[in-house]
Amino acid sequence: MKKLVIFLLAFSLLVFVSSGIFALSCSIKPIADCNAANILMKLSDLTNAHGAERSSTSPLYGYTICCDVSGGETCTGTDKVLGLSSSTNAHAEIPSNNIYATDICYAGFKCSSTRYDCPAGKSPILSLSDSINAHIGRGAKYNLIAVLVIPTIIFRIVLILILSFQVKLNH
Repeated sequence: MKKLVIFLLAFSLLVFVSSGIFALSCSIKPIADCNAANILMKLSDLTNAHGAERSSTSPLYGYTICCDVSGGETCTGTDKVLGLSSSTNAHAEIPSNNIYATDICYAGFKCSSTRYDCPAGKSPILSLSDSINAHIGRGAKYNLIAVLVIPTIIFRIVLILILSFQVKLNH
């Protein structure tokens, strides 16, 4: 009976997490409305914007891409959100390009890009006017390229929980 209860709790947690309740949410907000730890990058405007690294102190950047969870800046593989032509006053490129030297990353999340529509289960956090030398806009402002962030941390936690329950069940 105890094993069944533990299994049902683990299964319920998996369903709850995969339902999207814990999905990453990012949006363009005024800098004052975003906790500094949740800033992905800074923008010059809501659309037709140039980008800057999150550490930029320039007053030209009144907006930020703000996410509801913190993420590290260190690039660790597939967590590149986009590339910038410089650290400030920059045009952008899609994550799969490596032409620009300044990478904007959100450690712990897998990032990709797509043309036109977001695949099911993925959240558009910004869009680009082209694949390179692009201006940045909110969500799906530009139909050419939407940059997506897919949460992976939650699924790792759930996997660890399930595996730990299995170990306990076997002892």
